[in-house]
Amino acid sequence: MSLLLRFTYAVCLFSCVLFVTQAMDKTVGKVRVNWLAPEKYTDVRPGSWGSKKRYTEYVTKRLTLHIEKLATQYLPPNHNLIITVTNLDLAGDIQFIGSQQMRVIRSIDIPRIHFSYELTDQNNEIINTAEVKLKDMGFDMRSHFLKDDPFKFEYTMLKNWFKTAFSG
Repeated sequence: MSLLLRFTYAVCLFSCVLFVTQAMDKTVGKVRVNWLAPEKYTDVRPGSWGSKKRYTEYVTKRLTLHIEKLATQYLPPNHNLIITVTNLDLAGDIQFIGSQQMRVIRSIDIPRIHFSYELTDQNNEIINTAEVKLKDMGFDMRSHFLKDDPFKFEYTMLKNWFKTAFSG
């Protein structure tokens, strides 16, 4: 490969990396999710899944990843979000099915999540703070795009909140 061709390739590669980095900086703020005393939450029971501690870690990790994904889609550019979850009640309830304890989804066992949040701009000036108590009383009436995901109802509830709170 000639020297000119290598140089041109290097400049193009550098420009692409710079462009992508700048685009990311303009669209993605920082998101932090704190889970305050999850052992006291209303319902994060594992059923026959295993230990409550491991299941709680699994649930909070999955929901944190989903919140981070939603933040990249709905937060204003260069804004930061801190969410502190104070209570979680997963959709359904744990019941015995034969010898196994399983989460059974019934319309009376609605998903709920309580949290506070703080939205700041790029200068760390507070734009908004609030206490939020989400519940989805019609969670079982919608078709869900994540049919086999165990947290599809909670994901939908959080997505609806992000759309409402951050889509000006």
